[in-house]
Amino acid sequence: MQEAAYWLALVTVIAVPPFAVFWFFVHPFTGFWRKLGPAKAYPVLLGLVAIMMLIISHFRAPLLRTYFGVSWPLAVLAVALFLVSFSLGILRAQRLGPGVMLGLPQLSDRQRPGRLVTDGIYAHIRHPRYVQVGLGLAAIALFTNYLAVYVIAAAYIPVIYLVVLLEERELRERFGEEHEQYSRRVPRFLPRLGRQNKHRA
Repeated sequence: MQEAAYWLALVTVIAVPPFAVFWFFVHPFTGFWRKLGPAKAYPVLLGLVAIMMLIISHFRAPLLRTYFGVSWPLAVLAVALFLVSFSLGILRAQRLGPGVMLGLPQLSDRQRPGRLVTDGIYAHIRHPRYVQVGLGLAAIALFTNYLAVYVIAAAYIPVIYLVVLLEERELRERFGEEHEQYSRRVPRFLPRLGRQNKHRA
C-alpha cells in the first residue's frame, strides 16, 4: 500500500496544480482563444500544462518528503469519499459531455451559445464536477497520507472558487437572463436540504 500511495501522490502533485491553472488561462481570455480556434488553442494550453508538470516533477523529492505512513482508518474513509465522488461523476456525465469538460465551449465559436444544462444533478447544484473533483482529491489525500497532497486538497477550495467566479461570468455573457434565473434558484456546491427546486429549465 505504501508504494501505491507514493505513486498516486506523485501523479496528484504533478498533475493537479497545472490543470487547475489551466482554467485561469482559459476563462479570462475566451475571446482570444475563440479567435485562435481549438486546433491552435489546445496545443498552446496543453503545452503550458506540460511545462508546469515538468517543473513540478523536478521538485518531486522535496515535495513528497513528508509522509505520515499507512493509516487504515483514513484509507477506509478515502474509499467512502471516492465512492461518493464516483457516483457524482456518473450523474454529472449524464448531463455534461467530454467536450464541455475539456473547455470546448470556451475555445470554439461553434459551441456558442450552446445549451445551459439545468436538469439532472444540475437541478440541485450548479457545479457538480468541481464538487466531484474536490471529494476525489480529499479521498486521495486521505489514502496517500502525504503532506503535499493535503496541501493541494486544501488549496483546491479557494482556487476552484475563483475558477467558478470566472466561469460564471463567462456563462452570464453566453446565456444572460437564463443563467441569472438558474443561479438564483440553484446553489453552487451544496444542495438545499428539505426543499426541491420547483422550476427547471
